[in-house]
Amino acid sequence: MWGMIFGQAMQGIMNMYGAHQQGKQNASMYAFQARQDEENARAVSLETSLAEDTMRKQNRKQLGELEARLAENGLSGSTFDRVFSDSASNLEQDALNLRYEGQSRWRNYKNSAAMNRYGVTMSKVNARNAMWQAGLNSAVGAMSSYAMYNAGNAAATEGTQSLDTKQAQNIMNYQQQYAPWTR
Repeated sequence: MWGMIFGQAMQGIMNMYGAHQQGKQNASMYAFQARQDEENARAVSLETSLAEDTMRKQNRKQLGELEARLAENGLSGSTFDRVFSDSASNLEQDALNLRYEGQSRWRNYKNSAAMNRYGVTMSKVNARNAMWQAGLNSAVGAMSSYAMYNAGNAAATEGTQSLDTKQAQNIMNYQQQYAPWTR
């Protein structure tokens, strides 16, 4: 009997340890991924900033060359202003599109990192809950083993009458003896 109870307790301890280790492993995985996402967000931010600066330098150079060609061809006044203005607007829009695309990628990495940090928290909570559950299951199993052992001993010592039948008979005897209104 004590061997069964001890076995249940040891199984519970092993289950609790396994749940704890699984939770630590999951939390570690989420933490690693969160760090990677943060690094990726930083890299995207730097890349976008550098690419935008490079593009703006190229845009200024292109606008200078355009201005020189337009002047060489004798364009001036409203035609010059319209062509130059349209080109400048298009080049600026390209630079802004590059910036907004980079910001979107940066935001996606930041959101992913936040979700992974949440995964760390939930892994720890789930591990703690799994440990408690394993401990409770072990305790219930040990008590069940003990109760089954005692029920077997009681049935063996009281003859062939089952424990439930004996309890029902005791309740009826009590009611007849002490509760006359139940007759």
